[in-house]
Amino acid sequence: MQLFNASARTQRLLIALSLGMATVYFAALVFMMGIFPPPAPDLSAAQVAEIYAHSNLKFRIGVALTIISGGFYLPWSMVIAVQMDRIEQRTSIWTMLQALTSAAGTWIFALPPLLWGAAAFNPGRSPEITALMHELAFLTFYCAASFFPFQLIAVALVSLSRNNLDPHTAFPRWLGWLTLWTGIVASEGFIGVMFNSGPFSWNGIFVFYLPVLFFTIWMIAMTVMMLRAIRLQQTQAAA
Repeated sequence: MQLFNASARTQRLLIALSLGMATVYFAALVFMMGIFPPPAPDLSAAQVAEIYAHSNLKFRIGVALTIISGGFYLPWSMVIAVQMDRIEQRTSIWTMLQALTSAAGTWIFALPPLLWGAAAFNPGRSPEITALMHELAFLTFYCAASFFPFQLIAVALVSLSRNNLDPHTAFPRWLGWLTLWTGIVASEGFIGVMFNSGPFSWNGIFVFYLPVLFFTIWMIAMTVMMLRAIRLQQTQAAA
């Protein structure tokens, strides 16, 4: 008996909901808040304060949109749990780990918008206080890599397990290896707390560009394979 189960229609709905929310989330970061890619971490307090004072209303509307859509990662990850549980079934330890870590890790997307909102809430305050909120938000967003690697390890182990024999699986072996590499690259985020500039800072290649690239590729690959698996499983059940 599966711990996680859902109809094909429900799984598609959850994926569509997640992708729609993710689109709103990152569009707001790019076009309304202008902080994706992130600003350099070595800006002065006055320069940081200017980010939040300039077009303050537009920035705060963007914050509101990211707060609304910040939970996008959770319903998408629950579909992963459903598909993983098809493979594990009664011994669902990795499925449980994936579900728990994705739920806990969703705060990485949900908390920073509140901190950006706090920084923009009073543009007339002391720049040093705004800079502190700014730094806390970006360090949380790019450097808090505690949960994500455990989620990816769970997905990779199920993908590469000997029980993954279903020809309609959502986790072919190549996706397991991609997941492992994504976990390795994404776990480098903690380095950002040590550097104020250069390739290891929060806007550098090792903390921002490579993790974002791998995460995007992985999320697209997972989405395509899950939708394919749902379609094939539905056809198999109908037959």
